[in-house]
Amino acid sequence: MKYKITKDMVTETAHRLLLHKGACNHVHGHSYKFRVTVGCNTLDDNGMVMDFSDLKKIMEKVIGRFDHTIVLNIEDPLIEAISKNVFMTIGISNGDPTAETFARTVYMDIEDRLKRDFRVHIVEVTVWETANNFATYGGDV
Repeated sequence: MKYKITKDMVTETAHRLLLHKGACNHVHGHSYKFRVTVGCNTLDDNGMVMDFSDLKKIMEKVIGRFDHTIVLNIEDPLIEAISKNVFMTIGISNGDPTAETFARTVYMDIEDRLKRDFRVHIVEVTVWETANNFATYGGDV
C-alpha cells in the first residue's frame, strides 16, 4: 500500500493465561497499548487515507470493549465465578488472551468493519503488553 495512517489506543485490562505454566496463570492486569495501521493506494477527495476521527470511532468500538475488563480463555473456570460479580467478562474462544490473540482479534474485527470501504484496508495491529513486550498481527503473512 502506498499510503498508511496509524493510530494508538490504550486500555487497562486484566487477564489470565489459563494454559501458562508460570506467574501469568494468575489474574493480573496491563496497560495495553494497541496500534492500528490502515492503508490504501489512492487518497480520498480530502487527500486522506481516512479521517483519523473515523479510525478512532472504529477503534473505540473494537478495542474499547477491553477497557476496564477481565479477559479470560472461554474454557477458564473463573468465568462462572466472576460473571456473578459486577465485572464484565469477555471470553476468547481461540485459547488464552495473549498479546498475539488480542492483535489477531482486533485485526479481524477492524478488517470486517472496513470491508464496506474497498479503498481502505487494515495493514497490521500491534499490541504492547508492557513497555518492552509486544506482538504484531498482519493478516496473511
